Amino acid sequence: MGDTDSCLEKSPKRGGCKFHTCSSLSSATQSSAEAFRKASESQKPKISVFRTSESNPVKHTLAHSGLYYKVESEEYNRYMKAGQHEKLHKMGIAFNEHCVMVREPALEIFECIRATDLSLPAIRYIIYGQLGAGKSVTLAHVMSFCGRLGWFVVHVPWFERFMKYPKEVQVSSHNKDRVDTPVECAEWLNYFKEMNAHLIPEVKLQHTYVWNRRESTEAGASLSELLEYGASRSKYAADVMGAVLKELRVQSSKGILKTLVALDGVNALWLPSKISRIDNRNLKYKPDELTVVHNLKKMLTNDWSGGAIMSIVDTRCSPVDQKESYMPRYLLTKEAIDMLEPHIPIHIQNYSDKEAQSCLEYFIDRKWIMKQEGLTMEGQREILFLSSQNPLEMYNVCSRW
Repeated sequence: MGDTDSCLEKSPKRGGCKFHTCSSLSSATQSSAEAFRKASESQKPKISVFRTSESNPVKHTLAHSGLYYKVESEEYNRYMKAGQHEKLHKMGIAFNEHCVMVREPALEIFECIRATDLSLPAIRYIIYGQLGAGKSVTLAHVMSFCGRLGWFVVHVPWFERFMKYPKEVQVSSHNKDRVDTPVECAEWLNYFKEMNAHLIPEVKLQHTYVWNRRESTEAGASLSELLEYGASRSKYAADVMGAVLKELRVQSSKGILKTLVALDGVNALWLPSKISRIDNRNLKYKPDELTVVHNLKKMLTNDWSGGAIMSIVDTRCSPVDQKESYMPRYLLTKEAIDMLEPHIPIHIQNYSDKEAQSCLEYFIDRKWIMKQEGLTMEGQREILFLSSQNPLEMYNVCSRW
């Protein structure tokens, strides 16, 4: 029995226990299996609960509200780049992608446009909200939506630039009581041409436009010919801009095409300009003395059909002593209110709890929030408190985390 017990305890000449060896093999197998399981789990694609794979704005619904969608480079450059806050553009470059959050105000506008009888006068929408709440992003989302539906988009990214220190000022060749800003108008014509390049070749002019004794653009010519003339002959750029806008109004009313008018900083149309008069440098031109203001106000009237009119009121356009409120009736003059009635107000608020959480998760995913404190619940609550869930302020606050 002693020898048998000895054989059970030890394996002769191998210095190890047979039973211990089997146990070690079993533990090693379990460890390998556990390591393989963890490695497999780490390789599984993570589900991004803050994203949606639906990148077509036409298909966005309430089910996508509060989720980000990726905007393709071509669409971003066409409809979004020019009108966005500089920080948002830089963020897209840093993140190596451009994403936009689907929000309820944009979805509300989508439904209104779908339900609109386009044979009736164009409906006006006034977008308003706090600085950094996402007004321009909402407008860009609507522009992308209408662009996908085959609409022309007349976008003025920031109208105030026409009213402040233009590169050149000249007396209008069409009306001696008005002045042109030819360089800015020529730049806008090129911008319009790039944005609507896929639609322009199909449009023929309904009217003849005479520029001088020897030059004219005949009815039946292509819209691209008119745009090229205005871009190459900056002297007539402001008048060509007016002709392009007239063609869009006329042809939209006839049902030939559809047009979205999108003006950012619309309240600047009724504010004093900073352009010194040619005849007296001590005085400034009134808004209605500028050809571009005259032309754009025609687009804001709803005496045409076959489209929609979107405009943003912004405190940044207002004088220093008129920034206490972001409400339209505070920022617009009485003349402006009378002209823009009736309209549908669209309030862009700060992020809801769901939207703010999506934003935080997106920033964490893109490594915009790097500090360990920002990954904790307590840290995220502090971010939301410091930013008041304002989209722009969330970007600023998170940049320090």
